[in-house]
Amino acid sequence: MNKKLHSVSPVSGPNSNLDLTPQLAQTSSAFLFEPKKIVPFEIALDWQINFQKSLIEKPFLPQAVWLLEHFPCYTLGRGSDNKYLLFEDNCSPLPIFKIERGGEVTHHMPGQIVGYLVFNLNLYKKICFGT
Repeated sequence: MNKKLHSVSPVSGPNSNLDLTPQLAQTSSAFLFEPKKIVPFEIALDWQINFQKSLIEKPFLPQAVWLLEHFPCYTLGRGSDNKYLLFEDNCSPLPIFKIERGGEVTHHMPGQIVGYLVFNLNLYKKICFGT
């Protein structure tokens, strides 16, 4: 598959959102993945699940930002309600994927760029808003 791959090393410091020790800052990085071809949603979902497992097993592996396009499909987040579909879910004109993210129904199609952030959030400062 033709793809662009960019590697970015994080910068740690007082004005950074990263809270990394010097040793961690030297070993941690992120990459941007932009395939030139459309990636079927089910393949991208499998990539995300496997990449997440890798980050859990080895927390200092490079993190990722993926910019992908998918063939037409619908995704339903774990809080979604089928009443927001404009058709019966057993008569869908397109594939439907029930996934483990928040949100309702999302329609994906070629030309729509979807950004996936696959990060180890334990490497970042936590900021609490409100009381």
